[in-house]
Amino acid sequence: MHSRIRHIVLLALALGAVHASAQSGASTLSFDKLFAPPVVTDAAKKADFSYTVTPESKKKAQDDYLASLAKANANAAKTLEGQLARNDVGAIYARIASALGLKRGDLADTFTAYLFLNWSIVNNETDDRPDDKQRLAALRAQVANLLAGNESVRDAPARSKMGAELELLFVTLQASWQSAAQQGSLKPFSESVGKLFKDSMGVDLKTVSLTTQGMSVNN
Repeated sequence: MHSRIRHIVLLALALGAVHASAQSGASTLSFDKLFAPPVVTDAAKKADFSYTVTPESKKKAQDDYLASLAKANANAAKTLEGQLARNDVGAIYARIASALGLKRGDLADTFTAYLFLNWSIVNNETDDRPDDKQRLAALRAQVANLLAGNESVRDAPARSKMGAELELLFVTLQASWQSAAQQGSLKPFSESVGKLFKDSMGVDLKTVSLTTQGMSVNN
């Protein structure tokens, strides 16, 4: 695919990513509770965050995503459909997540990866840091506590649905970020991702810090 066309497709996809996530179980979470200290609660320790992306949940996630994108850009949706048919989203996600010290098939890990990616894009953090594993572990504890209080997470099919959606969102957003960097359009890209995340999730990631104590809102 021509690099410029690919960039447009991926950018359109990324700008739809946060809106698409609002249709998932993630939109039912109270994000104000995310910023509590990263001490795993008993409920989170007992919670089952495992999920398996089934052929059905994978197809549903991709179909919904493509339908959402087609409303804004039918050609982009058609191009993306071909890209998805040729690439294994789950395998790509698993490889990137593993490099972060996270694993596929654990909803708390997958949601942690998605939050970390959005935060990194919005705050223009492009380089690895020596404390990344500690920061991610703290964020994962916060996410686990948040998810443990959500009834839909207790349902295996719901976890499968959320897992498939988040993997797709993560992979396409990551690819879009890389493409934006290659095209020299990181600033407008990060601003757009930040705005859409705020509109859909109610969190302005520009005002959020991520340290070894997890995420917290700046004073």
